[in-house]
Amino acid sequence: MPPPSRASRSRPAGFTLLEICLAVFIAILLLAAAVPSLSGVLNANKENEVFKLFNDLVQEARARSIEERRAYVLLWTKEGVTLQADGAAPDEEAQHLTLEEDDTLKLELPAALIKDPPPVWTFWPSGTCEPATVHYSGKSGRWTAAYNPFTAQPEVTHE
Repeated sequence: MPPPSRASRSRPAGFTLLEICLAVFIAILLLAAAVPSLSGVLNANKENEVFKLFNDLVQEARARSIEERRAYVLLWTKEGVTLQADGAAPDEEAQHLTLEEDDTLKLELPAALIKDPPPVWTFWPSGTCEPATVHYSGKSGRWTAAYNPFTAQPEVTHE
């Protein structure tokens, strides 16, 4: 029997080095395209998480002021925002929203009678609060929430 010709010989099973390199290159291209969109989703989630935590604190301030029939305040500090009863004793319970190092929450009180009011937002026993706008800025993005003084419901814009 004559030896098989080159054309009739079958290739050994497996991939060539060129095919493996091409597959790795395509995978790297797909990964490079996916990373920016994935980081955008993660940043949006963090931005939304900060808003949710802050808004929960606002709603808690309003609910407590109505329930306990006393004023509550949100106080801005270097570390974040603190919820406590107005004129609370030092040992009285308070809730804190701690911000990360690069995050900032800025309070704007448009109805304030003085030019630069202290960063204190008051919620009265009637369920109303001072009209306020809160600006968030961080690595994950920016948002602005304008709060209704009668319902403490925000109108949020993302920048």
